[in-house]
This record gives sequence, structure tokens and C-alpha cells, in this order.
Amino acid sequence: MADLPKPITDFFRLKNAEDDEGLAQLFSEDATVIDAGERKEMRGRAEITQWIEKSISGLHLQTDVRGWTERDGEWVVDTVLTGNFKAVPRALSISSP
Repeated sequence: MADLPKPITDFFRLKNAEDDEGLAQLFSEDATVIDAGERKEMRGRAEITQWIEKSISGLHLQTDVRGWTERDGEWVVDTVLTGNFKAVPRALSISSP
């Protein structure tokens, strides 16, 4: 993952380490997260922190980054997600501007 921007590598590192507090701190106060699987959009660190607590925390999720591409300033990361929920393992694409 050395070629990915630091915030993206930090996201996966902290998520895999189950560091919810560190994960929430990656997001600015005016950040937006779109969770297509849950069909939800969270705005601001407070809502994103609630999303982390509800949708990530305690599920022992591990994300294996399989590849990535950068297109017009947007990063698309191909992953396989495993953990303690019904839809695993699951392949995902994650985008980041």
C-alpha cells in the first residue's frame, strides 16, 4: 500500500487494528462518508463516529487491499472484507478523492 496516499493507508491500518478513536480522527469536521451497503450518508465527524461505532466497531472487520488505481484525483481501492457479519467475505471497491 506504499503507493496510496497516507490518509487511505491510515484508514485501513486503523480499521484493521480496531482503533475506532484513531479512525474517527482521520475525518475532518466537514467530511462526508457514503456507505453504499447501508445506503447511508454521514456528514461531519460526529455522525461518522456514530457510523464507525455502529457499522465497524466490534465486528472484527479485516480489510485485505488487493489493488488500487487513481483516476482524475480519485482513488479506487479494491478490497476483500472479512469479519463478524453476514455478508463476508465480500469484495468491495472504495473511492476516495
